[in-house]
Amino acid sequence: MQSYIVLGGAGFLGRHIVSALRSRGVDRIAVGDLAHVKLNGVESYVCDVTDESSLDMVFKQFRPTCVIHAAAAPPSAGAESQWVVNYTGTRNAMNISIKYGVEVFVLSSDASVIFDGQNLEGVDESHGYPRYALHAYLDSKSWAESFVQDKNGSGGIRTICLRSSALFGPGSGWFVHPITDAFRIPGLLAFEVGSSNNVFDWTYVTNAADAHALAAEQLLLKRVIGGQSFIITNDEPRPFWSVPNAIYAAHHACGEYTITGVPPWLAKFVVGCSSLLIRASSDTSRVLMQYYTTYCSKTQWYNISKARSILGYRPLVTVDEGIRLTIEAQCSHDQSSSISC
Repeated sequence: MQSYIVLGGAGFLGRHIVSALRSRGVDRIAVGDLAHVKLNGVESYVCDVTDESSLDMVFKQFRPTCVIHAAAAPPSAGAESQWVVNYTGTRNAMNISIKYGVEVFVLSSDASVIFDGQNLEGVDESHGYPRYALHAYLDSKSWAESFVQDKNGSGGIRTICLRSSALFGPGSGWFVHPITDAFRIPGLLAFEVGSSNNVFDWTYVTNAADAHALAAEQLLLKRVIGGQSFIITNDEPRPFWSVPNAIYAAHHACGEYTITGVPPWLAKFVVGCSSLLIRASSDTSRVLMQYYTTYCSKTQWYNISKARSILGYRPLVTVDEGIRLTIEAQCSHDQSSSISC
């Protein structure tokens, strides 16, 4: 009987991965995270991926055969945290997995690891990493990917990397996404950086979660796909701001706001001068906003033929349905908090 542990299983994507595994009839599932999580039929362990000894204790007790590594530092974390969590944490998880004879290791990555600040139109997994990463988040994730791919076959382990593009859905902790939320002042003003016509691939979170469960299943059956990466999206490219705006507009808790278009050059100039305007501005926040400005103003859509043909991946929830489900979940939460929706 296979036993799965989801590292980062208390997080946004991690919880949905646990649900996807349960829907597939997996009987033995554990979550490893910084805090206990209460999920029926799921074992919970407190561990820190940056501390190899804590992972060792968990693996020694649970003895997983399949590991899905979804723990990561968000882009808003500092560069040091990015490298410690995203890269060193992945190394620790992989080394412990090999030590305890894990059969399958699935790394949750990001489609933007190949984003170099230029438009990406219909690119696939053959598109290489940029020479210079735009942000420590992308740099640390790409190095983590390379490490996981290189370890395929070590000690009999089979590895795979899934690059999900811009996740959205219930339970994220954001209205929509950290990047789009960064340009919103609830009840006052909304900034749209870019032309609003740049085409982009959004991914509903349960589709990405299903892809992770599917990848583990396929990796158990097809040793030949080990060491590869797969891009995961909803395969419905549309203008970048269309998805967040649909959710913001339906969510009354955001209040009424005026949408103001801002060209990327102006946004970058303002961010670059922020230290002269805001004393609290830090180098980390300026670099982050420079990255966000570039990210949401460029075309980024991908060819997911490889995931469809090899993994059998199919996005079951459309973008429009995902928007509806996200709004419903947010309104339900707000009603329980006595906020009208």
